[in-house]
Amino acid sequence: MGLLYVVQLAVLLCVGLWVMKILRVVVSYWLHRRQLFALVREPANAHWWRGHLAAKKADQKETVIIHCNKEPRRFLKRSGPLLVGVSVTHPETIAEVLRYEPPKFEFAYGMLRPLLGNGLVTSGGKRWARDRKLLLRVFTSTMLQKYVTVYKDCCSVMLDIWSTRIAAGDAKTGIRVSDFLPLLTFDIILRCAMGVEAACQTETDKSSPVLRYYHSVHEVTAMTSRRYRQPWFFSDFIFYLSPTGRRYRKLLDETFQFSEKLIAERRDVLKNAEDGVSNSGHELDMLDILLTVRDENGVGLTDTEIREQVDTFLFAGQDTTSTVLQWAIYYFSRNADIQEKCRDEVSRVIGECGGLEAFKHEHINDLQYVTETVQEVLRHASVVPFVSRSTAKPTKVDGIELPPDTYCQINIMGVHHNKQIWTDPEKFNPDRFSPGNAPRHSHAFVPFSAGPRSCIGKQFALDELRVVLSMLLLRFRISPDPEAVEPHWEAVLIGKPSPYVSVRLEEL
Repeated sequence: MGLLYVVQLAVLLCVGLWVMKILRVVVSYWLHRRQLFALVREPANAHWWRGHLAAKKADQKETVIIHCNKEPRRFLKRSGPLLVGVSVTHPETIAEVLRYEPPKFEFAYGMLRPLLGNGLVTSGGKRWARDRKLLLRVFTSTMLQKYVTVYKDCCSVMLDIWSTRIAAGDAKTGIRVSDFLPLLTFDIILRCAMGVEAACQTETDKSSPVLRYYHSVHEVTAMTSRRYRQPWFFSDFIFYLSPTGRRYRKLLDETFQFSEKLIAERRDVLKNAEDGVSNSGHELDMLDILLTVRDENGVGLTDTEIREQVDTFLFAGQDTTSTVLQWAIYYFSRNADIQEKCRDEVSRVIGECGGLEAFKHEHINDLQYVTETVQEVLRHASVVPFVSRSTAKPTKVDGIELPPDTYCQINIMGVHHNKQIWTDPEKFNPDRFSPGNAPRHSHAFVPFSAGPRSCIGKQFALDELRVVLSMLLLRFRISPDPEAVEPHWEAVLIGKPSPYVSVRLEEL
């Protein structure tokens, strides 16, 4: 009887401690929530359950802009019934948040960790600082010059496919470019990151390893996006018990096996990288650098760390770039004057350098108006609409002191459409980025974020976008597809045109 009494007492004590811990978390959460409500104004007409989230996916962009115009510096953001934070929408308030180098908000980035591991997007602290320093060698000017050839080769494959379809009469009702551009950017990043020339744009066998890898990555990305909108799956335990979670884990295993196999094979054949050529005879690529780079202590990256960085490159460098290209083509189809002005500039620059074959990295910056147009696409569409941070200590923003562990949303879509910063922000106008315009705040245009944690592949992406769009404009005239559905902006981790972009192409 005495032993049973001790066991019962121990169970009651454990349950009591567990209940006290839960109560402490709940009380702490509500006190923090009340403090934020007292400090920061909330836009009117928030829904009792959704908060400030749009009722319909098609209204997401408009909803964000409405809230930002009501509170053009900062406002209390409720994402669903529980998540409360501060959304900063003005260059000055964004600069104040990023000045402190705050850590990333774990809730926002934690669900990306199964896919990306501790790559640059999700890691922090000393690990991030070390990896960032090592990975800068992937994006040196020497490497960026080599990538231009890859951009041109891969883009030529896609444009030839379009030409074939037009010649066969298959494109009379328009070409759904959203079906082709993800494969193009996947082909580019696969060649640049792994040195793999897989002909994935022309491959028809969906069971081939590279296409299975491509479809697995896209399905995992879509599942991750849906998980953010399904609170019952916020718990890893519940998620991985579900059929969706089991499918997710299976797809992750497949993608990891593909990456790890390539890394292991390259490590076996890579004896040295003198003069930019390995003993396998190919040009030095990202994977070669990741395998050979060493920190100040002579320590390199493990195979797992390399795989995490490669997966991060593929996620961050493929889906985002293809989405920007889709929006750019959409805007070209609706703005014939801008399209013609870009085409005239491309023809002049490529003509002066001796033709497309002679077009190299040093000629990209001569595409001034094309660059301004790409910048306006990045502003207007805001493909990366938000970046999340968390205050590690009391942080002063716009005259108020935010308590520790406050969710801060860097509202990129908001600042890019802030009427206090931009004249007629809803108009697509590349001239706003012309050199003659008045200078803006350094944080008024932040498509790649800002500060120490800004996108490391910014120049890679800008170069790729300008080369691909230039080649497209030289081959085709773009016009609207009258039979296509008008796309709307929808946040699926990134701001994509939904359901797709379809245009008519006329070969020049």
